[in-house]
Parts: sequence; C-alpha cells; structure tokens
Amino acid sequence: MSTIEKYKTELEKVLDVLPDNKIIELYDFARFLSREYVDKPNSAIDEGSLLVQQQSLAKIWESSEEDFYEL
Repeated sequence: MSTIEKYKTELEKVLDVLPDNKIIELYDFARFLSREYVDKPNSAIDEGSLLVQQQSLAKIWESSEEDFYEL
C-alpha cells in the first residue's frame, strides 16, 4: 500500500468518528483545495515575469513626484 493510500484509509477512519458539522467543514475545505490546486487554470504570466515588471517600474513607483498623489 502506498503512502497516499494509507492517508486515504486514515482519512476514512477520521470521517467515521467526526460529527456531521465537522464532516461538512472538512468537505468545504477539500473543495477549497480542489479549486485552488486542481481546478485553477495555469496563468500565462509566471512569477519571474512579474518580478521583471516590478523592477522596471520601481523607478516610477519610488519617485518623489509619486508622493504628490498620495493622500
């Protein structure tokens, strides 16, 4: 039995002893994880691209003229 299969078996045991409201809470959390890590499409923009953009815009963001617009 693989490690993942062991976790699945243990999760079933936990479900058997949890009260109904906690099972619903666990289900909601599992759906959240599913949306975040499985259902989410991959973006065409990666973290490296965002860092390059941030560095190139740093001169604008950190200028003294920018302080004029801050309230």
